[in-house]
Amino acid sequence: EVPGFTYTLDMWTYTWNNLPKYKDGKEIEYTVGEKELKDYDTRVDGLTIENYRFVQHYYEGEIKITKIYKESHKEKKTNKVFFVQVFEDEAMTVPYTEIMPIPMVGEARQTITVPVALGDLGVDKTYYVAEVTEDGAFVKSNGKMTVTIDNPSPTATIEIVPETVITNDYDTTNTADTTTNTGWMVTMCVSLAGLFVLMFARKKTRVTE
Repeated sequence: EVPGFTYTLDMWTYTWNNLPKYKDGKEIEYTVGEKELKDYDTRVDGLTIENYRFVQHYYEGEIKITKIYKESHKEKKTNKVFFVQVFEDEAMTVPYTEIMPIPMVGEARQTITVPVALGDLGVDKTYYVAEVTEDGAFVKSNGKMTVTIDNPSPTATIEIVPETVITNDYDTTNTADTTTNTGWMVTMCVSLAGLFVLMFARKKTRVTE
């Protein structure tokens, strides 16, 4: 124990004894102070000192990512596995999550929920969602498939869980047409080859005569 100190669980007091009450005929008004404490805010009221410690709180929100699989504009059940990733920046160079699988398990659409951090004091925060391959390459539309992303930059809040919808629409009609065209080209090539052989045979016959 230290003489003059009185302790409780979260407070201590100290008593100064035999201090002069007057100086030059005027009553002395005493105040107290203390050195700056790291990570604390100090407030002084007369002879009372209060210390406040600021603690960083983590506020968490959520975003939903829904995957839809279509063939020729119609939803179709599938067992394929797709992959998505959430980024912190619009350029999608700073990943927030690892690459996450979305197994369709015999359905045409599946939804996953991703926990995300909000800003300081729970301020809304925007994230950016992309469909990627298992190796992390971005998936884009091509001649066989159209990729559509609704709400690609969801803003998470304390009250609202935003949803991003990614749709892959495979053009099965285009695939069939390609097969038909290929068959037609093969038939033409065979026909032209046959015609060439016939012409060559006729030419050879004339030479013999």
